[in-house]
Amino acid sequence: MNICKPILLLLTSLSLFACSAETLSGMESQPIALAQIQKQWHLIGIDGQTISPGINSTFQVDKQSRVAGKLACNNFFGTLILQDNRLKVDPMGSTRMMCPKPMNEIEMVISSVFNDWSDIQLTANKLILSGKKHTLTYKAN
Repeated sequence: MNICKPILLLLTSLSLFACSAETLSGMESQPIALAQIQKQWHLIGIDGQTISPGINSTFQVDKQSRVAGKLACNNFFGTLILQDNRLKVDPMGSTRMMCPKPMNEIEMVISSVFNDWSDIQLTANKLILSGKKHTLTYKAN
């Protein structure tokens, strides 16, 4: 009879934990507002890998949803569309300077994430953009 009480307590605790875990996972994330991303952002990682400090990729968004920045060696600009915690730059334009191979590859990755809908995760000083194939991590300056 003494073993029944601890087992009953354990089962009750597990069922309460399961209910609270289900409630947490079912919660909707708060919508991200344009004002929250109106900062100067500096790229610090691609696909979970830290990038070289020599790569200076940045972007900034203004109050009119215009975005401008640097891919790696070329500048880019366009209009940011923010919807349901996803974003894209449409239309997006850029300068067309010849870049060394590693920088060119980085530019292609960044362009692919901004040109299509990307999911946003935002903390106080980090912005993570998850595209179809690549994830970009930015830090606020």
